[in-house]
Amino acid sequence: MYAYVRLLHSPFKDPKLHMHIYDHPDAAYFPPALLASADNLFSHADSVATDPVIRRRVDRMHIGLRYVELMQKRPAETASQVDQDAWKTQFDVLIADVKK
Repeated sequence: MYAYVRLLHSPFKDPKLHMHIYDHPDAAYFPPALLASADNLFSHADSVATDPVIRRRVDRMHIGLRYVELMQKRPAETASQVDQDAWKTQFDVLIADVKK
């Protein structure tokens, strides 16, 4: 998980880049390559987390990344009802995981 935190901090080596509390999930510091690397780190963490307490910590940390990825894939209002429903299903799963 330390590698994930370091990865999230890596874009901020640029002193002109700043994070603000109300930034949208498609902000410049969440490029596709960073998200893919983060997904790989979580896959690895999931595979080695055998202790239930550690597994829960990994799952909780993963929620933020899942939210960013989901919001970046949010369908336009003109998208088909099938696409909107599929996205809503994924969003409902995320919310259920947040409430666990």
